[in-house]
Amino acid sequence: MITGNIRANLWALKHHNDIVKETVLATLEEIENVITNKRFGVLRDVSEAYVLASKFEDLVYRHPYFRKKHINILSAIIDRCGEAYSKSNYNLLYISENVLSEWVNSFKIDPAHLNHYLDPLFVFGILQRSDQPNYVYRITDEFFRLMGPVALALVRSTTLEEFPQMMSIVSGLASIYVVGVGTRRSVSVPTIPRFLRASMAYTLAGLDGHTMKIDSILKIHRVNDVDSYFVRDRGLPVELWRSIRTQAFSFMVRNKIIERGMSDGYELSSVWVRIHEEGVKRYVRRLLKYRRMI
Repeated sequence: MITGNIRANLWALKHHNDIVKETVLATLEEIENVITNKRFGVLRDVSEAYVLASKFEDLVYRHPYFRKKHINILSAIIDRCGEAYSKSNYNLLYISENVLSEWVNSFKIDPAHLNHYLDPLFVFGILQRSDQPNYVYRITDEFFRLMGPVALALVRSTTLEEFPQMMSIVSGLASIYVVGVGTRRSVSVPTIPRFLRASMAYTLAGLDGHTMKIDSILKIHRVNDVDSYFVRDRGLPVELWRSIRTQAFSFMVRNKIIERGMSDGYELSSVWVRIHEEGVKRYVRRLLKYRRMI
């Protein structure tokens, strides 16, 4: 696990926190551009946007702001987005007192604590105050435009082969939306889990500083170099890093960020690698802009 010489890109590792933030923001913005604005850049088509979203599947379920009852409400909101999109009935985006009462009763929520479960939905741009007097809240346009087209799978029949894929995309979109908006708004509680940061650090360590390209083969020596950097150079306790590393690899395998094993390492998803290259470029542009200002 610990090696003597670091051969990975040390600059990328030293700046990985900032580059990870830029990459998360790039991910959300590129997906939003494709799905809601039909503008293509790093992502060439809608299918690539959905593939990238699926790489973040289930992340929201491990978010510090979202526990079981928060997720119950969020799931009901996502289903509502699908129905509103399917029927072009935008009144469904509005939340009445009756709906709030149903949430309280269905999800066994103490009415006095309802705001505790609603607050994250405001913090992360999922709900807002209603602009109509007969309703209390409204699902935001940003969340609806992102979720509606995919949440159709919840209200229309799909094949058994398609349904798991669509559910993976729904979960991934909700996850990257929450993590991305939290990063964009600089929410005080960390919104990027350590295992996700580690997954991204393993990727970023393959950066070629001359070409700004990332090696899509996560070689074993690169894994060892990243481990050495965090344990030896950054001083993280070995047992803590073992836990983070195991969670990171489980996440990468489960969400098909690692697409196949090879004799000398692992092949990473091309769209995952490309969005990290975009994150690096954005960070470099921000650095250069800052230096011109001082």
